[in-house]
Amino acid sequence: MFTCGKVDAKAQRLCDATKEALEAAIKVCKPGAPTRQIGAACTAVADKHKCAAPSCSLPWLLLPLEQPLPPAA
Repeated sequence: MFTCGKVDAKAQRLCDATKEALEAAIKVCKPGAPTRQIGAACTAVADKHKCAAPSCSLPWLLLPLEQPLPPAA
Protein backbone atom coordinates (compact mmCIF):
# COMPACT_ATOMS: atom_id res chain seq x y z
CA MET A 1 0.00 0.00 0.00
CA PHE A 2 1.35 3.39 -0.88
CA THR A 3 0.29 6.99 -1.23
CA CYS A 4 0.83 9.43 -4.07
CA GLY A 5 2.67 12.51 -2.92
CA LYS A 6 2.55 13.88 0.61
CA VAL A 7 -0.43 12.94 2.72
CA ASP A 8 -1.41 14.14 6.16
CA ALA A 9 -0.93 12.00 9.25
CA LYS A 10 -4.61 10.99 9.37
CA ALA A 11 -4.56 9.66 5.79
CA GLN A 12 -1.27 7.81 6.41
CA ARG A 13 -2.71 6.24 9.56
CA LEU A 14 -5.74 5.04 7.60
CA CYS A 15 -3.51 3.55 4.87
CA ASP A 16 -1.35 1.79 7.45
CA ALA A 17 -4.39 0.37 9.25
CA THR A 18 -5.94 -0.75 5.96
CA LYS A 19 -2.78 -2.59 4.95
CA GLU A 20 -2.58 -4.27 8.35
CA ALA A 21 -6.26 -5.28 8.13
CA LEU A 22 -5.71 -6.76 4.66
CA GLU A 23 -2.73 -8.77 5.90
CA ALA A 24 -4.72 -10.00 8.92
CA ALA A 25 -7.62 -11.03 6.68
CA ILE A 26 -5.31 -12.92 4.30
CA LYS A 27 -3.79 -14.83 7.22
CA VAL A 28 -7.17 -16.27 8.26
CA CYS A 29 -8.19 -17.28 4.73
CA LYS A 30 -7.74 -21.01 4.34
CA PRO A 31 -9.89 -23.91 3.16
CA GLY A 32 -12.64 -24.69 5.66
CA ALA A 33 -12.28 -21.44 7.61
CA PRO A 34 -15.60 -19.70 8.38
CA THR A 35 -15.94 -16.52 6.32
CA ARG A 36 -16.84 -14.50 9.44
CA GLN A 37 -13.20 -14.79 10.53
CA ILE A 38 -12.22 -12.41 7.71
CA GLY A 39 -14.47 -9.66 9.05
CA ALA A 40 -13.40 -10.38 12.62
CA ALA A 41 -9.73 -10.01 11.65
CA CYS A 42 -10.39 -6.68 9.93
CA THR A 43 -12.51 -5.41 12.81
CA ALA A 44 -9.83 -6.31 15.35
CA VAL A 45 -7.27 -4.24 13.45
CA ALA A 46 -9.71 -1.34 13.05
CA ASP A 47 -10.45 -1.42 16.78
CA LYS A 48 -6.73 -1.46 17.58
CA HIS A 49 -6.17 1.61 15.42
CA LYS A 50 -9.43 3.23 16.57
CA CYS A 51 -10.75 3.33 13.00
CA ALA A 52 -14.31 2.64 11.92
CA ALA A 53 -14.69 -0.67 10.12
CA PRO A 54 -17.38 -0.50 7.42
CA SER A 55 -19.75 -3.41 7.11
CA CYS A 56 -18.98 -5.82 4.30
CA SER A 57 -21.86 -5.31 1.91
CA LEU A 58 -20.28 -5.91 -1.46
CA PRO A 59 -22.15 -8.61 -3.39
CA TRP A 60 -19.10 -10.86 -3.66
CA LEU A 61 -18.80 -10.92 0.13
CA LEU A 62 -22.39 -11.94 0.84
CA LEU A 63 -21.92 -15.44 2.19
CA PRO A 64 -23.58 -17.12 5.15
CA LEU A 65 -21.52 -16.55 8.28
CA GLU A 66 -20.88 -20.23 8.80
CA GLN A 67 -20.06 -21.08 5.18
CA PRO A 68 -16.48 -22.36 4.96
CA LEU A 69 -14.15 -21.12 2.29
CA PRO A 70 -13.92 -23.49 -0.67
CA PRO A 71 -10.86 -25.73 -1.07
CA ALA A 72 -7.92 -24.30 -2.96
CA ALA A 73 -7.76 -25.30 -6.61
